[in-house]
Amino acid sequence: MQRTLGLATAAIVAVSLALAASASAELVGGGNLAVSFNGAITPTKLPRNAYASISVFLDASFKTTDGSRLPELRTVSVRFDRHGRIETKGLPTCTAGQLQGTLIVRARQVCGAAQVGVGNVTAEIAFPEQAPFSATGPLLIFNGAPVHGKPALLLYVNAAVPISTTYVTEATIAQRRSGPILTAKIPKIDGGYGRLASFDVTLRPKTEGHSLLSASCAAPGGLAGASFTLARASYGFSGGANVKGSLQSHCEVGG
Repeated sequence: MQRTLGLATAAIVAVSLALAASASAELVGGGNLAVSFNGAITPTKLPRNAYASISVFLDASFKTTDGSRLPELRTVSVRFDRHGRIETKGLPTCTAGQLQGTLIVRARQVCGAAQVGVGNVTAEIAFPEQAPFSATGPLLIFNGAPVHGKPALLLYVNAAVPISTTYVTEATIAQRRSGPILTAKIPKIDGGYGRLASFDVTLRPKTEGHSLLSASCAAPGGLAGASFTLARASYGFSGGANVKGSLQSHCEVGG
């Protein structure tokens, strides 16, 4: 059975999520690296002993505390709460070959049925003998074929840096008792002259009739709500730096 993450397209969803149950993380490690990691969940009212659809918004940004250049971000790993579920049974798939070298309109045309979400990515570019500049591009997420037996996503970014450039990489999902884990490898940006500076994604519960994300509120008997770990993130950078953090959130029994 395949399991994957769904990412929504509407900015209004992200705004409503941020107002619903926002959470920010305290991160450790990384020396002079400063990482901001935020998230939110909606609805916050969930069944105690059953699963209901949820939406999740996540964003992260990276900078250095001394003004030096960012190292390359190479891996991102996010573990979600053990009381959550991720399902993509019956969802169409797309291949990296269908997306390579395409503009965003074409990517949606050829893989629209497999699209499970969207976000944004910003990179800081520093070419030799040029002033550094920022480049932002849309992030599309498609359901891909399994990789080594694990469900996988295809992450597609198209940005003008300085010409139209397409990046396609894989993110795998592993199911654990402690919660599903999404792990993505970050490709080199502009031959290594670019550094990932921020990203945001919105995870949505439903697409084409499927409930992709669902959760329960595992509050002890008699209590009306509970605190839980929305996500644990680990960011691996070149040079061996690794920054980790957790997002705490709250749910109420109901729904």
